[in-house]
Amino acid sequence: MFVNAEQVAGPTALFDDAYHHWHERQALELGTSDTDWEHAVASMRHDRTASVERQLGWLRDTGFADADCLWKVNRPGFGGGSGVLFLGRDLVGLAAA
Repeated sequence: MFVNAEQVAGPTALFDDAYHHWHERQALELGTSDTDWEHAVASMRHDRTASVERQLGWLRDTGFADADCLWKVNRPGFGGGSGVLFLGRDLVGLAAA
């Protein structure tokens, strides 16, 4: 089992921009200060996002035939396939393939 929690890019620039604006609106509605949001945006500039389709293609190309995006809301996504268990960039554990 392979599980990956990741920030993802939109499939096009239109969606990528919309995801950013939705994320900002939701964060501010939940009480994030303008200063905290600015720090988050600065941090996100270091993210190297790829679309869900592209990430699923990478998984399938490396032998994870049963790969799919199991959950996604704007930028955060959660996908998986058959193989090794990961969360973000950290190896969490191994599961039987």
